[in-house]
Amino acid sequence: RSFDDPRIKLVTFARNEGCNAAIADCGHRSVGEYIANLCSDDVWELDKLEKQVRFLDENLGIDAVFTKVRLIDEEGEDFHDHDHPYHGVFEVENRTRDQWFRQFFLTGNCLCMPSVLIRSTVYRELFFQDCRMASLGDFDLWVRFCMDHDLHIIDERLTRFRIRANESNASGNKIENHIRVHFEYKQIMDQYLSIQSTSRLLDIFPECADFGPVSADAIPYLLGRRAIETTERFRQLWGLETIFRFMADEQAVNLLREQYGFRYKDLHGIASQLDTFALRECLQKTNHIHQLETELNGWEESLLKLRTDMEEEARIWAQRESDYAQRIASCETQVAALTAQYAEACQQRESAQREATVASEEIRRMKATLSWRVTSPLRWIRRNLKSPDQNFAQGENQEVGK
Repeated sequence: RSFDDPRIKLVTFARNEGCNAAIADCGHRSVGEYIANLCSDDVWELDKLEKQVRFLDENLGIDAVFTKVRLIDEEGEDFHDHDHPYHGVFEVENRTRDQWFRQFFLTGNCLCMPSVLIRSTVYRELFFQDCRMASLGDFDLWVRFCMDHDLHIIDERLTRFRIRANESNASGNKIENHIRVHFEYKQIMDQYLSIQSTSRLLDIFPECADFGPVSADAIPYLLGRRAIETTERFRQLWGLETIFRFMADEQAVNLLREQYGFRYKDLHGIASQLDTFALRECLQKTNHIHQLETELNGWEESLLKLRTDMEEEARIWAQRESDYAQRIASCETQVAALTAQYAEACQQRESAQREATVASEEIRRMKATLSWRVTSPLRWIRRNLKSPDQNFAQGENQEVGK
């Protein structure tokens, strides 16, 4: 709304119908000779359209021209994550129409939609993108385009393709996108059933000759066999279903039996061996889960026993701790009593020592007096002379003995 250029037209929808519906609507409204798509988060170099218009003007046999792509991040800086799914996906060289057809069948899309400039007549002829598709609308367009038209990639990085953080791109690496991509890819492969000539089939898939005579009437069978030889399950399923539908016609059944030795039992054998729904893998994983559950139950029993043993050990240690605590408390009580007794004994000893010191001092002072010294001879006589009572007692004892 901020532009006043009459060539710029704003078209809004009452509700979001998806980008393919918006592209188709704008394509019908366009009046130019060429149509280019620029998404809101991508960037063109200033001379991109000029170089592409010049190329298409000079090469009337080319109906769409792309450019090399520079990956950028949210901030517009070069994107350097080499592990990202988009890294290197657009780094492809020019090839023939049939080589593109083979690339699309076996590998997938490698063309950058925001980089294209396409002739409007061809775009309208192809009815733009299929609005039933949300992830691979552009890829479906290029498959249909390469059925009858040629494209070219200019070897210059004139388009900046933004890789948003947290896989926020519409084609981000999310499981829901992968699920939808596989579904849409399988539908797109039906476009290959438009191949009608054996020469073109062999130009695209020369290995189809390994399955038997290359007959125009057997092209669906040969394409189905080629798809079954791939490794992706959705391609294998498409191949199996293509042969299954082909054999709904009795003439096709006779053709396969007579020219290829392929019978109903061969179809049945492929259907039983080709695990397109990953049932074997699911069964293996289910069995592995059951095995893990059994091991887990065993570990849980061991863990329960270990927990019981630990609880018993804890109980024993708790009892021991209680016993030790009681012993310690008793010892502490005894220690406290002995400490009190010891303190009392120390006090008594100190008191006795003080009394002894006082007595010793008194004796010393007494011995130092004159009277003690004067009476010293008398004390000596007393110690050495017996008293009369002692002598009398001694005499009586002697008479009794006689």
